[in-house]
Amino acid sequence: MKVTFLREEDIWGNNALEVMQAYGTKVGVSDVAIALGTCMGSGTKNSAGVASGYAWSASSYKNVNVRTVDLDGAKNCFNPNRRIAAGCPALPFSATSKICPNNMKTMRLANGKTVQICEYGAYPQTVAPKSISQELEAQYQKNALKTTGKNYTFDSVELDAYSTGFTPRNCAEYMFNGKRYVRIKGKPYDRNSVMSDGTSVQKGQAYWFEVQPIEWLMDTKGTWVSRQALFAGIQFDTKNEYNGNFANTTMYNYLQKHFAKEMEAQKEFTETLSRLAIRNRYFSNYVSGFENNKEFYPAGKDGQPFTPEKACAIVDITNAPPFMRDLLKLIAAFPKEEQGQFKDVVLTVFDKERDERDQPNEIVVLGKKLAVSGGYEKELNHVLQGGRGNSAGARAFADAVSLFTSRLGKFFGGR
Repeated sequence: MKVTFLREEDIWGNNALEVMQAYGTKVGVSDVAIALGTCMGSGTKNSAGVASGYAWSASSYKNVNVRTVDLDGAKNCFNPNRRIAAGCPALPFSATSKICPNNMKTMRLANGKTVQICEYGAYPQTVAPKSISQELEAQYQKNALKTTGKNYTFDSVELDAYSTGFTPRNCAEYMFNGKRYVRIKGKPYDRNSVMSDGTSVQKGQAYWFEVQPIEWLMDTKGTWVSRQALFAGIQFDTKNEYNGNFANTTMYNYLQKHFAKEMEAQKEFTETLSRLAIRNRYFSNYVSGFENNKEFYPAGKDGQPFTPEKACAIVDITNAPPFMRDLLKLIAAFPKEEQGQFKDVVLTVFDKERDERDQPNEIVVLGKKLAVSGGYEKELNHVLQGGRGNSAGARAFADAVSLFTSRLGKFFGGR
């Protein structure tokens, strides 16, 4: 998956992304970014009330420096060999069109404007409460914590080591009381490096951060940008000048080689769960029985009905045939007039962009029955043949964009 940064024209001016015009240009910074050395102000906050700091863009300033967003949201610039700006990742439409987003919602800002937000992937973000951190550290020192097998990669080099290139440090992910945490040693920029709980970051001190879903601001053009900067302490490039060719930088390499893969750690970790764990977590309220003697409950055993959002969560973490079979049978258990709401999910099950492996014939037959009933058999055949234009992620996103465009159009006077 391609990950990038926004360019100058995406952030400022009349041609900026609509979501940036609504949300504002100040960049909120995560606790991890603060602990890793992003330069932030004393009390500066973005439109959502999150502490703001410096962040990289992908643009050049006069073919020498890197255009950055300063802590007040204005234009600034840094030499590419600096490490004190944070990274606020963005996903282009080529990436978002293949994603079935989770937990989409509309957020109303203090300025009265609204933005569309979704969740995708996960990353260490917020410092753990002190009581949890103390217990985690005690268990860590006794070597009693269970690792998930996942790691997050940061730079081990000091902030002012301008002549030293990226030197990776892997931080393991640990499971504790059903949540995932990462232990990171602080390297603050200055005395303003204060995390969301009021803790002043101390150099060399270990802190624990919870791995949480990444929230993305969704623009009507298909670009998503992280609601806050997620990391810091990474050199933009080892060179002293930047000509605007982002693909030829240390930062671009870091985003593709490390961040893009590690942000999907939640998905990868869930796929390692046992079949029993996945079934208990996602199917127990809607399916009972064994093998071919199963009962399906679209309304849910506890009265909480199965929804397209819940179906998206399943296909986002696994493509295993046993689960896809039960998923399609559960959808088929709905009244015919209600099955259409799962159209995008059904197509996603067979999307070759998601998984090149073919589903067993039994599952293909189930999918075709639903498609015939719902009137989208041609679309399913196109997907089964490896077509991309009708991918479920693209349709899901298009629907979201259509809704968002309508809402923004009303707010901005239909412009």
